[in-house]
This record gives sequence, C-alpha cells and structure tokens, in this order.
Amino acid sequence: MPRTTASLLRALGIAALVAAAAPATGHAQLPFDGKSGWQIAPTAQAWDFSCCSNDTTTSSLQKASQLTLPLSGAFAIGRHFLVDAYVAYVMGSTTTRDSGTVPSRTARVDGFTDMTVRGSFRLHGDDMMITLGVNLPTGLTDLDSTQFSAQEVLGAPVLQAMSPVLGSGFSGTLGFVGAKRIGSWSWGAGASYQYRVEYSPMQAAALGLGTSVTNVKLAPGSAIRASIGADGLVGSGAMAFSAAVTIYTQDELTRTLPGDTLLQTQVTLGPMIQGEWRWRTSTDAFRQLSVYAYDRYVSRYKSAGKTVPGTNGNFLYGGITGMSPFSPNWGLVTQLHGRWLTGLSIDNSLATAATVTGGAGLGLYWVAGSFTLTPMLGAEYGQIDSGLQSFHTTELQFSFTVAQR
Repeated sequence: MPRTTASLLRALGIAALVAAAAPATGHAQLPFDGKSGWQIAPTAQAWDFSCCSNDTTTSSLQKASQLTLPLSGAFAIGRHFLVDAYVAYVMGSTTTRDSGTVPSRTARVDGFTDMTVRGSFRLHGDDMMITLGVNLPTGLTDLDSTQFSAQEVLGAPVLQAMSPVLGSGFSGTLGFVGAKRIGSWSWGAGASYQYRVEYSPMQAAALGLGTSVTNVKLAPGSAIRASIGADGLVGSGAMAFSAAVTIYTQDELTRTLPGDTLLQTQVTLGPMIQGEWRWRTSTDAFRQLSVYAYDRYVSRYKSAGKTVPGTNGNFLYGGITGMSPFSPNWGLVTQLHGRWLTGLSIDNSLATAATVTGGAGLGLYWVAGSFTLTPMLGAEYGQIDSGLQSFHTTELQFSFTVAQR
C-alpha cells in the first residue's frame, strides 16, 4: 500500500476510534431534566507513563496533563421548548523524557472547543420530540507542529481526556424521538441525521499529509443514527437499556501537492454499534446507587471500495456510583469503574493502542438552595499496549462541579 494512502487510512482510523471512545450520552435525554439551569465543572487530569511510551526510547512520553473549564446551560421556553448549549476552554500539555541524545520537550495546546447548541421541542403530549443542533466551529482545527504533538497525545482514546479534540468544524443535526408506554415499561425510538462541513483535519497533518493550515482539507460525509431503548421497574430498582447504530457516508480528503496538483482519496467509515445499560436503586447505605455499562464497536472502513484490515475496534466501559447521605443536604459520593479498549491493529502508536484500566473516585455533594456542589478526586491505573510496547499509566483527576437548576 502506498505510504500516502496508508497514512490517510491511519488518520481516519484514529478519528473513528476517538469517536468510539467518547463517553456515551443519551441523545434523547434532555439536560437538567428539561428545565432551565446551568453547570460549570472544572476538571484537571494528569497522566504519568512508565518508560517507554513511544515506539522509540529517544522520544518517550513521560507525562501529560489537561485542564478543562466546561460550561453548559439550558433555557426552557414554556413547557415544550428547551435550548441547551455547551462550550469549554482547554489547557493541555505533554512532556517527553530526556534520552541523552534528544532533550526533554514540553508541548502545549490551549484554546476553546467547538460550541454545541441544541433546541428540543416536545410534541403530542410529550410522547414525541424533535431536536435541531449545530456544532459551531469555535474550536481550534489549524494547529502548528507543537500544538499538534500535544493534541495527538491528549486525543488518544486510551487516555479518555475530557476534551480529546478542540475543533471538528461546523455540523448540523436533525433528530426525532418517539416514546410509548407498554405495561410497566417506557419504550422509545429515534433517528437523526448529521451534516458536516469541510474543514482542516489535524489527524492528516500529523501523519505527513501536509500541514492543516496550507494543503489538507477533509470533506466528511454525513452520519445517520438510529436507536431504540426502554426504561422500567425491575425488583427494587429501575433498569434502562438502549442500542444504536451509526452509518457514515463517504469522506473525501484533498491534498494540494507542489505545482497545485490535487490528490483526492475517498474513505467510508464502517458502521458504529453502541449498547448501553443502567440499573438504579436505593438502599439503607445509598440514597442513590447506579450500576452501568456501555459498549461500542467500530467496524472496518473501506477505501476505494475495499475493506481495510485492522481498522475495527471495541470499547467497553462499566462501573458503579453511589451517594450516601450524611444529612438531607450533605453526602458522600463513591465511584468504581473499569475500561477495556482493543485498539486498532492498523498502527502501533499511542493513538491506536489498546488498554485495560481500573479506577475509583471519592467526593462530596452539598445542596445549598438551588445549587449543588460536588468536588471529586479520582485515580486510575492501567496498562497500555501499542502493539510494539506495553507500559503502565497512572492518572489523577480532580473536578469541582457547581450546578444550578
């Protein structure tokens, strides 16, 4: 396979796996229970890597960090219409080891993420809902080499950084959700269509396809998503589950070569399948106890009509969260979680690596009038396998969530 084509496939494979590793979200679920409110949740993450976390010891990664300042809010207009939005400011850095021949180097990438805005309108007695969302390109996409070296690490799915990518260009999404109660269960089904506009992909710039500023443009295809889910009482608690599939149309990447020669390559990402399950209950020790799991599978993609080996991967995440009250307004939050990511065998980099990790978190919640404050401290330990090397990583995380609703 030519070097240029292989690099492009690797770039799009990384993009696909980043999408698969993103936290699961309920697309049909309204934020803040469908009411007006806002939330800010500063989150600091710091990773430490055992030697050596790159394919060559001369540029081994030593540590990385990211501080995310996210702000989200919702504004209800009457009881049928809700507008919500999200944006964050991110400060990230990575540091390599001093190998003796190559000095230690620190790279930074700071900036705003894209802003997402969504409007949700309830119809037919709240049994139907239409959503219209836009992704505004306020985030960085044109990165220099130093910024990109930091973003390439922080965007690796094995780290699960809160903001893996700052910018991904303009997109618009139209969705429809319908719900119906059958016996003691509520069932729902939905579909959405996402249109994405051309932008400069940082993945291509990092892989020798030219800088994102001058000569690489990606015209991403559309994404069509269909889902089904249910929620009902089981024993002393409530259980919810859902399944979804996302189908992508053809992407086209255009490079401008010397002499203004254009080189175009078409790639179609394979379908992404997601399953999500959650069980909620209360006990003498926990006012709220939630056990959850979700799984995402990314199938192989095609280039020039042919399936590309090593471009399929799976992401499995599960855990348990409990809230133990000290009083009506104070309590303790405990968390346990684990992750298993198969990675992509098409490449041997951190971006396509596999991982098995486990972690725990401890925090407090305090209700003061209409405000809820939740400081949390967590840690995670695991093993990363790039295909050429296997090494350990440790993460420390602190967040402080302030919400008003």
